[in-house]
Amino acid sequence: MLNNRQYRYPKSSRLTDKRLIDRIFREGNVDFAYPFRVVSLPYSKVSTQCCGSDIIDNVQILISVRKKMHRRAVVRNLLKRRCREAFRLNVKNLDYAQSKKLNIAFVYISKEELNYKTIENGMAKCIEKLSQRYSSSSNSHTSTADLDL
Repeated sequence: MLNNRQYRYPKSSRLTDKRLIDRIFREGNVDFAYPFRVVSLPYSKVSTQCCGSDIIDNVQILISVRKKMHRRAVVRNLLKRRCREAFRLNVKNLDYAQSKKLNIAFVYISKEELNYKTIENGMAKCIEKLSQRYSSSSNSHTSTADLDL
């Protein structure tokens, strides 16, 4: 039986604060992995949970599909659903320090309506790049990238 807690995507992991979204795009680190442009920004967080918290509790994401690329809302919503599902299934591979909070914006940059498998492969590449950038073992990035909110 699968561990349902491992594959969840709660409402609290969605990034909705407009000030924080503006800050991510202004000060965040940018990576590209087709079909995504990934902007990420870590900051310290006071831990209120016990040490058994999941990585999904420390990650908030925003998924954006440009209206200029995909005019129909139905298509944009379909692509966002595919991206959310791919993230939900692959977030367990994200190697990130549990004491920090990571905000990630995934911007879908392809002009084509890609199938789920291609989106999932792109999401896996994005998560791998984020893991390399913010791995628990390397602390060299934390001195310049950590922001306390």
